[in-house]
Amino acid sequence: MSNLSSATIALNTQRKTNLAQIKSALKKINAPSQISEHQANMELIKSTIKEERLKQNMTQRTLAAISGMSQGTITRAERHCRISLWALIKISQALGKDLNLTNKIT
Repeated sequence: MSNLSSATIALNTQRKTNLAQIKSALKKINAPSQISEHQANMELIKSTIKEERLKQNMTQRTLAAISGMSQGTITRAERHCRISLWALIKISQALGKDLNLTNKIT
């Protein structure tokens, strides 16, 4: 067996071990319920952005121009909430809304 093959087998074995450890740790901290809470928060954020934009009779293009973000960022925010914290802050400001974040790390 070549050194490369041995290294590949060792790396794959290590990945499987790490994955098992991660899965075990997630079970210990009840990750499924935390993931559900995270998903719920993302749904709330994206629906709030769209609702506020529509209340103010803004198009995505208009909100993008006011916030300094691209229209693609606005679309991602409303569809998937896959945006940076900076983009979320800028969008909130453009909508004239305060952004309140709660620190849940204890």
